[in-house]
Amino acid sequence: MINSIWPKKLLSPKIDLGQSINDGIQIISKLGSPVEESSDSEISYRVNTDKFDIAIYEKSGVISSVWYNDPIGRLWAKGKARKLKLYLARYGNLGDWELRLSNGIMAHYFNEKLGIVLVYGVHKDVIRVNLTRHA
Repeated sequence: MINSIWPKKLLSPKIDLGQSINDGIQIISKLGSPVEESSDSEISYRVNTDKFDIAIYEKSGVISSVWYNDPIGRLWAKGKARKLKLYLARYGNLGDWELRLSNGIMAHYFNEKLGIVLVYGVHKDVIRVNLTRHA
């Protein structure tokens, strides 16, 4: 229960952006059966678990985005802030992230060194990490 209030580590797997979509599907398949979803602009593969939900998005055969619906820390504003910091650290050095846009609904953190942006959905407490350029 401590992790749900004040998270110390993430339980969800790290999925590297830019890697083969097949590698990503292999990783999330260990969590459950991926469900393919598609729209006009993208295809994703999603797995819901008892502890978190995760989806990977494909563009040109590689993982262009990873989405996390991770309830850890959700019970307390400081817990959410701690979780966000853990996800930022997962995808780069904390000092390389810059909060450039926050409109009360979404907060956009940019990491120019790695060419990625992390978008935090403030009200739904979800995270999506997007590749902004191919490595």
